[in-house]
Amino acid sequence: MKLKIVNIVAVIKLSSQLDLRELAVALSLPRTSLCGNSWLKMRLMPENYYVAFYKSGKFLVTGINSLELVDVVTQKVLNLLKDAHLNIIIKDTTIHNVVMTGSLKMNTSLEKVVLALDPSKTSYEPEQFPGMIYKDFEVSFLLFPKGKFVLTGAKHSKSGEEAAKKFIEIIENIY
Repeated sequence: MKLKIVNIVAVIKLSSQLDLRELAVALSLPRTSLCGNSWLKMRLMPENYYVAFYKSGKFLVTGINSLELVDVVTQKVLNLLKDAHLNIIIKDTTIHNVVMTGSLKMNTSLEKVVLALDPSKTSYEPEQFPGMIYKDFEVSFLLFPKGKFVLTGAKHSKSGEEAAKKFIEIIENIY
């Protein structure tokens, strides 16, 4: 089973609250804009990571495709804050979502797979979306007719891998 991490959403809690207007002026970076009074959004280049700062003293980073990069990107953002003369330290980093892709062997049509699964965990409306949605193992899967799938909602890559293994076993045993 080969899974690929395609996105990670991490939330970083800082040591103090943020004044978003002050931060917007202090950062004065291209690709940074204040969204009302709710958050300050920024694109961290050249990788184009999305960063959202909140008044509560948290920031969210998304667009990362490996767990090792979470700390690297977090430190890069922290350096920008220090360059903006903000004396802030990181209190906590939490992974909120790991999105992975993979594929499995489809032994039958997607319609037959849908019929074989627990209907309380399965949703399939081909006229609105070409994939089946399956929710189990504390994650969600999108399964497409050729066997490609997307897994979302994992908190760690290990839990995503374990859920994918169970999912693949279920699907590949449907004839």
